[in-house]
Amino acid sequence: MGEIFKNKMLNEELHVNVLPSGIKCYIIPKKGYVEKRAIIATKYGAMDLSFDFEGENVTTPEGVAHFLEHKIFEDEKLNLFEQFAKLGGDVNAYTNYNNTAYYFSCTDNFDENFELLLNFVFNPFLTDENIEKEKGIITQEINMYNDYPNWKGYFNAQSSMYKELPIKKDIAGTVESIQKIDKEILLKSFNAFYQPQNMIIVCSGDVDVDAIYRLIEKNIEIKPNKEVVRHSYKEPHEVEKKYIEEEMAVSIPMFNLAFKDNNLENDKAMLLVKSKMLIDIVTGESSAIYEKMYNDGIIDASFSFEYSSGLEYGMTLISGFSRDYKRVSEEIINEINRLVKEGIDKNRFEQIRRKHIGHYARNFNSIGTLINMQVDFVTKGEDIFTLMNAFEKVTIDMIEERLKQHLATENYVLSVVIPFK
Repeated sequence: MGEIFKNKMLNEELHVNVLPSGIKCYIIPKKGYVEKRAIIATKYGAMDLSFDFEGENVTTPEGVAHFLEHKIFEDEKLNLFEQFAKLGGDVNAYTNYNNTAYYFSCTDNFDENFELLLNFVFNPFLTDENIEKEKGIITQEINMYNDYPNWKGYFNAQSSMYKELPIKKDIAGTVESIQKIDKEILLKSFNAFYQPQNMIIVCSGDVDVDAIYRLIEKNIEIKPNKEVVRHSYKEPHEVEKKYIEEEMAVSIPMFNLAFKDNNLENDKAMLLVKSKMLIDIVTGESSAIYEKMYNDGIIDASFSFEYSSGLEYGMTLISGFSRDYKRVSEEIINEINRLVKEGIDKNRFEQIRRKHIGHYARNFNSIGTLINMQVDFVTKGEDIFTLMNAFEKVTIDMIEERLKQHLATENYVLSVVIPFK
């Protein structure tokens, strides 16, 4: 049943099948592995604040996707965490801007854990009373995150880059927005996005592929597909603000230098490869600018960088602690401008390419990393093997063009968390 994709270099297989319910299933067999994992994800996240469904234009408060994730774990009779624990399973969930996902890991009783996962995800227990109770719990969560300097610096950078996209909003919403959430809003959102045709399942471990297909067919009801249309946003190229500063309880200032991505090409795998390689070439530990800043004492081991993207957004983020964060920002911008003018060293390009191929290949040793990668890639129309193809095709010319498009622009933000004055 389904299709089997193979990658000889990685010696891995990916089994893909669309089941009668419309849900798309991806299985990555790992013969001999003790751990088994499964994840079920809906293509519904914090970005989906406005959509059309069943003839109605629906606009929801911020934080509904995350709120619904919390309530999916509610059951009228059972404590779901205890039920998984009895079966030797460890269950959890997450919400990001494009997905909400529920997953478990186990060494035994895979089928029983999997059936439990399928049953509670598709059968939410919502009452006015438990929704009101949840508002207090999520309020505490929001306030807790707002007290974390790392989170505030990151989120301030992100929200300052964007003007229209809901990525400028907190995934959990605000204390004010979650007070507007009620049973009707949650059910509308659930009915729109928790349809099998809008969902995916990824499993990995020493599992029986056909048995998994049968288990899914047994537990997911076949229903007519009801179209949900997400609303899109017109995001300008320029950033909302160039500099943002917040005082918090830190001893050393924290900085986040963030670059807005205005060139979100259709080939998401190649975009990811070029972007991750590029920032490593520019500021990685083996770069000239890193060594200079480290020797000058303006950065320390906290210095880090990442590229992240979704369907409608992308950003490069460089962060760390520094008493001279303005100089760090200037040094990085100067290095970018130098590389635009002089070009990237061919040996360095190849060194970083090989390094990232090694990191990517090692991800196949971690089942947890693997299934989360697959969920992210599927949302973007890719799969875990397309990344290897991109590594094989990427050239130095592509990286240099990416440098000019993405980093050598005025579309960056400096977000700083400083000690109380």
